Amino acid sequence: MTDDGLELTYEYVRIADLIAADIAAGRLPLGARLPGEQELASMHGVSVSTSRRVRRELARRGLVKALPAKGTFVIRTRAVEGGNDETPPPDPGGAERGRGGSSSGELVEGQGEAADADDGGH
Repeated sequence: MTDDGLELTYEYVRIADLIAADIAAGRLPLGARLPGEQELASMHGVSVSTSRRVRRELARRGLVKALPAKGTFVIRTRAVEGGNDETPPPDPGGAERGRGGSSSGELVEGQGEAADADDGGH
């Protein structure tokens, strides 16, 4: 938090937090398919590369699993502690682990509009 009380965070983390809250609240139940990369980007007004970061972040938290050519699905309703960008969280069920990605991305203030550095904001 900054001195004036304003909290800065990466846009992909803010969006991942919103989706994680939907998962925890049951609005996205186990087995639910997340929107595709382009749809997720459009829904949140960010680039496709930012939507990829969102999905990697959710996988890093142990909440979702991506199946190539199928989509990304909710596999857990609470985040697993212990993962980071280099090392994904433990995988007790033997499912494929999400891979952490770069922690680069745009910074945003609170819940305001995203300034997407990848493509000028679109």
